[in-house]
Amino acid sequence: MIGSIARRPIARRRVIGAAAGLALATRSARAAETATTHMLAQIVELTGSDADAGTAWRNGAELAVQEINGAGGLLGKLIEIVTYDAQSTAYGARTAMQRALELDPLAVLGPALPDPARGALAVPRSRGTPLILGADTAELNGLPHPATFYTLPSLATMMARLAAWLHSGAKPPRLAVLWSAREPFRAGRDALVRAAREHGIEVAADWVTEGGTPASDLARLLTASPDMLVLLLPEDQCGAAVTEARHRAPHLPLLGDASLISPRTLADAGHAAEGLCAHVLLPPAPAAGSPAGFWARYLDANKQPPEEAALAGYLAVAMVKAALEKAATDQPLAVADAMRGLSSTAQREPMLGDCTWSAEGTPDRPSWIVQIQNGAPRIVTALRGG
Repeated sequence: MIGSIARRPIARRRVIGAAAGLALATRSARAAETATTHMLAQIVELTGSDADAGTAWRNGAELAVQEINGAGGLLGKLIEIVTYDAQSTAYGARTAMQRALELDPLAVLGPALPDPARGALAVPRSRGTPLILGADTAELNGLPHPATFYTLPSLATMMARLAAWLHSGAKPPRLAVLWSAREPFRAGRDALVRAAREHGIEVAADWVTEGGTPASDLARLLTASPDMLVLLLPEDQCGAAVTEARHRAPHLPLLGDASLISPRTLADAGHAAEGLCAHVLLPPAPAAGSPAGFWARYLDANKQPPEEAALAGYLAVAMVKAALEKAATDQPLAVADAMRGLSSTAQREPMLGDCTWSAEGTPDRPSWIVQIQNGAPRIVTALRGG
């Protein structure tokens, strides 16, 4: 098992924006550096609308680097990670990817979210350099580059699991869905509607909100008399929606994703948050199959609880570690080959937990249904497959 976090600085450099990347390193500098380090490039959303997710990814990735280096590194070398700002746009990520590849890195990590990931995927990658994404980009790009891998299950997989779980009850609920047109909530809504149809679950009402006060949106939905209300909203809208839903339909079950039980939502909703259910990839407490001790170590290092983007960044580095050890060489082609079909268990690879990757780079990782009970999140059940 990886030991405690080393208290010395992580070997890394940060590049903000593409212009600064021009002066980063030449091929000769790369050759000198890789004599003693495994070079990783990281493209994350550090500025712009998605900076919170990108910063969380970076913090998770740097935590993993610190743990690995603190335990002595890999194959006799430390990991060095160079960070580029994707600027929360496809253009920014495309430019950052071009600069990152000039380093001839072992792998490129990120971006965290779909639109920047689409830009990164538009840049051809020679030598089979692995690209490890947090975002589900299949629907945006068609067939991805053959050396593209994902840290977390896709939205389609998550919603298929959720629909199967809902259908497994004594009586499948009739759903009403309130969703945001912002990504990834729009894509989540589309995936949920498809999965519900495939499992014979009726979506009795379906409404996109433009934000603001949710009273009129919920009034429309509740006229359908649903058995359950699904909220797919950013956390800055969840608290108000939960409060209004509890006022209008006190006993109606409320279900959502990680945003629904985020610290901000729980603070905004107060007592109204009791009983909320969410389908998440990061359980709130130690759970069988999840990366060992990640939650507590991230909280200690960053003084705030992790979110799913932080887990994705951490797993991206852990995937490189597992593949590098499997390949026993730091050649990018060999590392990419080792990632295809990579399988781990929490006992064998504590940093990865239980997960298996397909030959196409998609992971089968457990997820959890979590409910707020007595003011705190509790695991209801674990889900897999889909």
